[in-house]
Amino acid sequence: MLVVALLAGAMALAGCQGSDEKPDNTIRYVALGDSAVAGAGIKQSDDEPCLRSDHNYPSLVADALDVGDFVDVSCPGATTDDVLYGQTQADGEPTPPQIEKVTQDTDVVTISIGGNDDQYIPLLFTGCYLRPNNTPTTCQAALAAVTPRLPEIKTNIIGVIDEIKKQAPSAQIVVVTYLPIAPESGTCKAFELGGDDLKAAAAAERAMSATMQQAAEESGVQVLSMTDAAEGHDACSGTSNAWTNAINVAPGDGTYLHPRAVGAEAVAKALEPLVKKKLTAPAAG
Repeated sequence: MLVVALLAGAMALAGCQGSDEKPDNTIRYVALGDSAVAGAGIKQSDDEPCLRSDHNYPSLVADALDVGDFVDVSCPGATTDDVLYGQTQADGEPTPPQIEKVTQDTDVVTISIGGNDDQYIPLLFTGCYLRPNNTPTTCQAALAAVTPRLPEIKTNIIGVIDEIKKQAPSAQIVVVTYLPIAPESGTCKAFELGGDDLKAAAAAERAMSATMQQAAEESGVQVLSMTDAAEGHDACSGTSNAWTNAINVAPGDGTYLHPRAVGAEAVAKALEPLVKKKLTAPAAG
C-alpha cells in the first residue's frame, strides 16, 4: 500500500523468493502485490528492499496447505505498472517485474494491487491519517482529488489480470481486497480526525476495495473481499480487536497503517478455503 519511502527505516530488514521452475508433481503458488501482501514488519521480514514477511497472508496459506513451490514477489509501493514492468526502489535500485514469476505451470496466483496507482492510497494516508492538525485542508478535500481516478485504476487492475491469464492460462487467480483502517461510523482515538473526515477516509478505503472487486468480477476471476469480514476489526477497534495498525505499532506487528499479524492471519484464514481445492489437487501429468 504505502510507498517504500514511508516504510524506509521503520524496521530492521531479512529474503524469500522461489525459483522460476517448479519440481515435478508439486503445486506452484505465486503471490503478487504491494505492501498489503508483503506484510513488512510482521514477525520476520527479509533483508531485501521489499521487506516481505514470512508471516504475511500468502506465506501462511502456503504453509497451511503445504505448497511445494511457493513464490512471493510482493513489494511495498508496487503499482499495477510495477507488477508488469518492474519497480524502482527509493535507492534507485530496480526490482524485476513481478509478473515474470508467473509461469505456464503456475497453479494459483493471489494479488492485492491498485492502491498505489495514481498515488490513491498514499494520498489517503498523507491527506487524512498523517495530516498535521494545523493543516487548513480537510481529509474530505484531499480525497475529492483522488476519487475520480478509480475508473482508470480498475482498468489497470484488469490489465494485470489479463497478463496473468496469458502467462498462466490454467491458474486460479484470486484478487484479495485491502483490510480497512477506518470504521464506517463512530469516532476514533487512534487518529486526530473529526467525524466527517473519518467517514470520508472510510469511504475512500471501501471505494478502493470495491474497485478491486469490480475488476476481478469483470475479468471473471475470484475475489476475496475483506471489507465485511473486517467489520469491527479496523485500526480504531482497540489492540485486542484491530487487524490493522494505526500510527503506533508494537515491535514485530507490522508497520503503521498496514495489517497487523492478526490481520494477516485473518486474510489467510479467509483465503485458504478458496484455494485449497486447487492447491491440494494432484498436479496434471
